[in-house]
Amino acid sequence: MSATDVKPGNPLEADDSPSAVLRLLEEDRGTVYSEEEYGKLRTAVIEELAHGPVCRGSTLLTFGVIGVLLLLVTLVGVFILVQGVVADFTLAMVGGASIAAWGYVVWGYRKGFRNHALRTLEERLVELEELRRQSLITTDEYDRIYAAVHMGRAEIARHRQP
Repeated sequence: MSATDVKPGNPLEADDSPSAVLRLLEEDRGTVYSEEEYGKLRTAVIEELAHGPVCRGSTLLTFGVIGVLLLLVTLVGVFILVQGVVADFTLAMVGGASIAAWGYVVWGYRKGFRNHALRTLEERLVELEELRRQSLITTDEYDRIYAAVHMGRAEIARHRQP
């Protein structure tokens, strides 16, 4: 996909906040998403607001498998080069560049979780209040998320005490 393929005005292009995602889901409800799909996606957003992002095992497994495969390609390229089978270093170079790109993606994934964990209680509560003000969440959802945010912070504080 090139820069010319991106549609201007895409709300998620510049803003992937919960309010933007919930608004977009609401707009696409019944057209792009069935009621069941809409419910599942909305629940996922609400759960992430309450408990933070989830590092799924399948994602970690995928990262691991891809990393091992890229390492094998690189090692084969280096082996071929060292053994003199082919006097071309392209495979080793492409494998190394692929590992660098893979590392950057994994680093970005990890950084996203870290940035979320470093958000202050005030930032999370302001975001939650904004969702309630825009009527993107119900009162029950607000209360549940509010309680989960406070319980999560209390849990973190308990673990930090010596």
